[in-house]
Amino acid sequence: MLRALLEAGIVPDVLVGASVGSVNAAFLAADPCLDQVLALEKIWTNLRSRDIFSWNPLGIGGALLRRGAVFPPERWRHFLERRIPYGRIEEAAIPLRIAATNFADGASVILDSGSVVDAVLASTSLPVVFPPHRIGEHRYLDGVLSDQVPLKPVIEAGADTVYVLAVSSLGPPPDLRSAGGILRHSLTILLFPRIRLDAHGMPLEQYGMKIIKIPSGGARVALWDMRHHGDLIEQGYQETVRFLADQDSSGDGDREASQDTPKPGLSVQAEQRKEVTSETRGAAEPRTPS
Repeated sequence: MLRALLEAGIVPDVLVGASVGSVNAAFLAADPCLDQVLALEKIWTNLRSRDIFSWNPLGIGGALLRRGAVFPPERWRHFLERRIPYGRIEEAAIPLRIAATNFADGASVILDSGSVVDAVLASTSLPVVFPPHRIGEHRYLDGVLSDQVPLKPVIEAGADTVYVLAVSSLGPPPDLRSAGGILRHSLTILLFPRIRLDAHGMPLEQYGMKIIKIPSGGARVALWDMRHHGDLIEQGYQETVRFLADQDSSGDGDREASQDTPKPGLSVQAEQRKEVTSETRGAAEPRTPS
């Protein structure tokens, strides 16, 4: 998706990442150009399961007993430290915002300063897989648990066009007798990216921005199955090239999103929420909630 956007001349002014998207956002924020995207593609296609997950039974047992997760996070930290080419969020070439979930109250938190690796670890702490990640006095879980599409940072940045790059897609498992398939599908429903403009307390027309959601074919593969990355990346590239071409030919790229009349490629789904708690913090020292 990133490759197709940059080839089309669509270069980000600000990057917001949640969950695994925080990894891509942090890496691209070092230099938002096509060469950096190709380097990111190489990282993912060369990745092996053992680079991130420790399959040592003793390590898994220790993580379960002491940390409440299947995998210890040390390999994941080492992977990030070796590949993200700067230390602090403030050092990124363009503004970078990383979303995480406050473990204590479930609030969405935007990390905009401090250690970039700690921020990504917080945003990718998927429950049971990795333990909650501690930064200062707070612990964090995966960012999409509280806000699947964190729009507040781009609203505050004054963005006029937002491209949402989501890699999950809804679809029931082919075998309804498979506990693993049902669990994966249930997680997908929980984490599926839903754009909730009303959650920020403003009607859609007051935002004055276009939201373009890049469609995803999705994939039903296990989290630790790294064999299909190359094929999935190529699939995402081809689908996005076609999508952008269709946008240009139909003129949808110049239309504003509407809750009443959704356009192809402009996905806006409002969900009623009476109370929304959102905070902005640094990845090193928590700041006063906004």
